[in-house]
Amino acid sequence: MHQSKPVEEESLVGQAPTVVSPASVVPEPDMVDIPAGTFTMGCVESRDVVEGMDKCYDSEKPAHEVTLNAFKMAKTEVTFDQWDACEKAKACPHAEDQGWGRGNRPVINVSWDDITQKYIPWLSQETGKHYRLPTEAEWEYAARGGADTAYPWGNAIGKGNANCDNSSCGDKFEYTAPVGSFAANGYGLNDMNGNVWEWVEDSWHSDYKGAPADGSAWESGGSASGVLRGGSWYGGAQDVRSANRSDGTPDNRYYGIGFRLASGQ
Repeated sequence: MHQSKPVEEESLVGQAPTVVSPASVVPEPDMVDIPAGTFTMGCVESRDVVEGMDKCYDSEKPAHEVTLNAFKMAKTEVTFDQWDACEKAKACPHAEDQGWGRGNRPVINVSWDDITQKYIPWLSQETGKHYRLPTEAEWEYAARGGADTAYPWGNAIGKGNANCDNSSCGDKFEYTAPVGSFAANGYGLNDMNGNVWEWVEDSWHSDYKGAPADGSAWESGGSASGVLRGGSWYGGAQDVRSANRSDGTPDNRYYGIGFRLASGQ
């Protein structure tokens, strides 16, 4: 006896399956919760003067107490993969990789202006989340990883702890390393020390006289330059200390400079 197919089944016979195209996914940073706390920012002679130094640098003084609310920091520096998505969307300029490779390496040759005026607004709009650069105080607090030492792993540079000059650090990289190539610090952050200098939000001041004590960005009364933190793949042991700092003009694009993101507060 012939039985008719159920209406639902019969209606599907001979039809091609429906293919649903996945929505475009914007590559976002892996954000880590950084707890609230108080720390001594800047150079303390007994803590931050390492081999090859006689004293703290003037730009790292005076050491001062800072109290911060909880915030979020990106686990790694922003990568070429993440930046290239913005370029593909025609929202960011092309970033040269020096022939070293793209993918999971930290993006380089991007300026403070590129980051704050193009990449961050694009990423925030696409994701509906508020991303920003960290303040300088947030950066140093996070870089120390809860440790009261020159580096988050101790007071000596050691070997294989960070991507910096081979004569100091003994690592295997000749230039930038893929993010996450070295162990994370006590807060779960990678490459805060070495790999590439990282832009922060603050304007450059030649010392910490009058610096805010609440972890906010210090943007008034400084120069037209911005602040760079963390040292890079070509820097020596003194350069990648958590206390070390440098400066650059907002339009400066360089193969030793990148950035990571923050949110919250």
